[in-house]
Amino acid sequence: MKNSLFALAMVSLLFGGCQPAALTESEVLSFVESFDAQKNQGEASVQPFIEGLAPDFSFFNTRNDSAKMFDPAWVEAAWFDADTAYSEIQMVQIDGQTAQVYGISIDVYGSLEMRAKFSGTVARENGRIVWKRWMHVDENRMATTMLDPTTENEAAEDAYWEMYRSLMRNDFAAAGAYADTVLQEDAGVALAYVGKMMKAGWLDGDADAFEAARTAGLAALDNESLIERLFMTAFTSKEDERVAGAMKVLALAPQDPLTIVFTAFWMGSGEESVALLERGLQPWSMMGAFHNLMGYRMMDAGNMEAAEEHLVLQTRFLGDAANPWDSLGDYYVAVDNKEEAVKCFEKALEIDPSFIASQEKLDELQAGESAE
Repeated sequence: MKNSLFALAMVSLLFGGCQPAALTESEVLSFVESFDAQKNQGEASVQPFIEGLAPDFSFFNTRNDSAKMFDPAWVEAAWFDADTAYSEIQMVQIDGQTAQVYGISIDVYGSLEMRAKFSGTVARENGRIVWKRWMHVDENRMATTMLDPTTENEAAEDAYWEMYRSLMRNDFAAAGAYADTVLQEDAGVALAYVGKMMKAGWLDGDADAFEAARTAGLAALDNESLIERLFMTAFTSKEDERVAGAMKVLALAPQDPLTIVFTAFWMGSGEESVALLERGLQPWSMMGAFHNLMGYRMMDAGNMEAAEEHLVLQTRFLGDAANPWDSLGDYYVAVDNKEEAVKCFEKALEIDPSFIASQEKLDELQAGESAE
């Protein structure tokens, strides 16, 4: 028995002792630092770069439709012309011989920084640590510039984004309330008056309140960014001047959803408006305002099937808001389905009893039924 136990112990020692130690965070960080340090040296960087990658290294980024296996023959000295290359590591998660690394890779060219958020897999193979997988998104190529408010007040900024979200839900009552909160916190936030204008003009039908908000918004423009100034000027202009101003905003903030949807609205029905909405729906597919306006654009074009699809989708995404149901009710009126239209207007009023537009439409439908 003793011999058997001794034999088992030796087997355990032999095989257990052969297991390499798990990676440590310090090893991973040291590897990433040394790998980066060998960049930005032109031709001298090529071989160290290749040696830092596993033979089966693969990568994925926003320019590729799928992950790709890396070919060392692709590597050129021109890749390594940055003045400085380094990484800011945000997190390291270790699982035995592999580690997941999350961070930002940065290439510096004079005063210019090229930044990419990445997630990569590091592994120990044959006694060496190498990159196995890499996925990144170039920050400089992400057109995510938004209509940020100029304010140092965090509460005002938080309320502003709630107002913004409400506008993209076509919930103008909430947008107006959040606008008031923004201005209570920081009276100088000019963009807050957009929420007040939409509530006054679209929900309350109060032309005087709309004009007062418009005047106050323009008066509040002082140290705002160029994008803010252009948007407020476009929003408070008319017809062709409004569209021309909005196009300037889109040149600076091409993916800002609020700018896209208002510009498409101001363009009126037509191919340009639809094309702009289609572009907005690609990154912002669940924002109700795009589906709402697209639904009406499709009705104008006589494409009732597409109109129904967009307006039904809006009620799925924003079923707790009154306006989507009101818009779907308009669709059912257009296709002469009064029964479904009544249900939609009643649903809108159930959500918001003060939603005047739905009440007026419901009254009109019911009056028409009485007359028949």
